[in-house]
Amino acid sequence: MDIMERDYRVPVTEVADTLGISRATVKRRLRSMYDSGVFQGYQVEVDRHSLGLERMVYIEVKTNPKEDWLPRAIETMSCCVESHGVIGEFGLIFKMMFETGEALAGRLTALDSLISSTQSKRYEILDVIDTYKERGSRHRPCDAHPDNIGVSVLRAIRSQESASPLTVSEIAGRVRADLGRGVSKSTVQRRLSRMEELGIIRQFTVKPRVWRRGAGVRCFIRVKTEPAETDETARDLASRDEFISLYRTGEDYCLFGDILLASMDSLDSFVKGLYARPGVRDTVTTIILETRKEIPFPVGSLAAGSG
Repeated sequence: MDIMERDYRVPVTEVADTLGISRATVKRRLRSMYDSGVFQGYQVEVDRHSLGLERMVYIEVKTNPKEDWLPRAIETMSCCVESHGVIGEFGLIFKMMFETGEALAGRLTALDSLISSTQSKRYEILDVIDTYKERGSRHRPCDAHPDNIGVSVLRAIRSQESASPLTVSEIAGRVRADLGRGVSKSTVQRRLSRMEELGIIRQFTVKPRVWRRGAGVRCFIRVKTEPAETDETARDLASRDEFISLYRTGEDYCLFGDILLASMDSLDSFVKGLYARPGVRDTVTTIILETRKEIPFPVGSLAAGSG
């Protein structure tokens, strides 16, 4: 799983050679792990800006276990990519992506209607204004956008529920059926290579990622920094393997991160270590009890391209 998570396109022969086992054993293990639910297939990590998703927010909602209808209702929103139950004043945290501020405002109107039916009637918004790391990858600006064929390729491979990943030939078949015209295997391969080169595709990985699959303690962490050292501190923290994602927000605790540690003892040591950094003034940690939903990007964002 470690090898496949880094890049699921690694040939079975190479995996077998690396592990010192046979190709047949690799295939049997993949099938066994898929059948037992260790992983549910394969997916691509795509830069959200390349899909026109310029706005992203985290929404904290105060609720109680009796209002179990609320997370289900929010999770059905097309903009919702993550849903977590957490310990703290707010029992739920949702991650949402939008094309524009107007789209965000429209969804907040719908959210207001839902929240007004709850006992607490309270939620707060963390508006992301900069990205340092997202879903395991260091951020790099991406101004490119996929064309029609590229979008169709992404649709074909966005969520592969199978023990083995789709071949390029299989992807080409799905693209032809999707677009209703001839598209060759070589064309699909060129699109895949080009989208990876441009940073549209950031990674070919397994579903779910290690932070959902493995044991450990996953948390959200807020970090208050020395103002003059915020950017340097953020880039330093983003280089740490413990950070799944790291963003800058407009809050007093201006850095907001998603971290995974092996245990509570590891979490304690990690947080204490943060305070040893000159740019860190304070932290607040929220432990995730349950991850209810997590996808790389909104399914609806893969509309037809323009090229």
